[in-house]
Amino acid sequence: METNLPKYRRIAALLEQRLAGGEFPAGEALPGEKRLAEELGANHLTVRRALRLLVERGLAHTVPSRGTYPGPGPGSARDSGGARNLVGMLFSDADPYFLRILSELESLMSARGLSPVVRLSRGSPAREVEIMREFQRLGVRGVLAAPLSGSVQAYRQPHLPVVFFDSRLEELPIPYVVTDDFQGTRWAVEHLLGLGHRHIAHIGSGGEATSRDRLRGFEAALAAAGVQVPAEFRQGREYSREWGHLAAERLFAQPVAPTALVCGSDVIAAGALRYLVENGRRCPEDVSLIGYSDSELSRDLQLTTVRQPLERLAATAWRLLAALFEGHHTPRENRLETSLVVRRTTAPPTV
Repeated sequence: METNLPKYRRIAALLEQRLAGGEFPAGEALPGEKRLAEELGANHLTVRRALRLLVERGLAHTVPSRGTYPGPGPGSARDSGGARNLVGMLFSDADPYFLRILSELESLMSARGLSPVVRLSRGSPAREVEIMREFQRLGVRGVLAAPLSGSVQAYRQPHLPVVFFDSRLEELPIPYVVTDDFQGTRWAVEHLLGLGHRHIAHIGSGGEATSRDRLRGFEAALAAAGVQVPAEFRQGREYSREWGHLAAERLFAQPVAPTALVCGSDVIAAGALRYLVENGRRCPEDVSLIGYSDSELSRDLQLTTVRQPLERLAATAWRLLAALFEGHHTPRENRLETSLVVRRTTAPPTV
């Protein structure tokens, strides 16, 4: 090695040798700048210049907020167009809520000449792993994903910029944008408490962080009011009409039935409402009902619901991903406020 080379070039040459020797396995990030600086007796700025040189030579690639990885990035030979004009979008299902977000994001992408590639995990973490692999094979520029709670492996070492929206994985340092689901559900319960309800049940989804936040908001509002409800008044499985109907059936089979239902989505609320209608229970005269999202469905049903600012959520998710495209670091947590929209499905209890 030439000793008259600038130090950053000497470090780049040394790292190149280590890469060629297989010291840094494919798919795993290189040690961080601070650690390399300590190992090589240099400051982190010198190491940064060396890593940048490796990237310029196509020997490594950087994933913003994740690190530097061996080899060229996915689709690097197609940067001028083709698959590099694609952005992966991963939803759990075809819920109208996600379709509205897709509509907003597609408009934002098209302004930059980009197009979405949409895939549905359909509740399967294994499928989510395969979808992320497909996105990498396609060479998409980045991914916007609403991750499942058990899908950490899918995002553990992606060679792509990733932004989560609507949900998050606490185990990973990936930036995310969500609404304040804890406060949103708390406001919903406080509204019912203010109307005089004390037998309030919650119908939510499964174990996603979003669902946990909504359940915590439900419990916090009841605890602050000194109200206790049976454990059976907490029902959680999935976001679907079928689940809303089944959960309502279970709740009204209890010795003491609820006088109000707080649901984790407008779709769940629609299923619960169908159960009430089929079984001669009037809403809101007999049972008050609150949804979540403020979808078109909630407007059709005149449903009291928690409004999520979907336009802001989509715009924030896109701003974060665009920043990662440019190599900028972004704040990990981005949380947007919700609001309660009171319509015709809530009223004081009659008993």
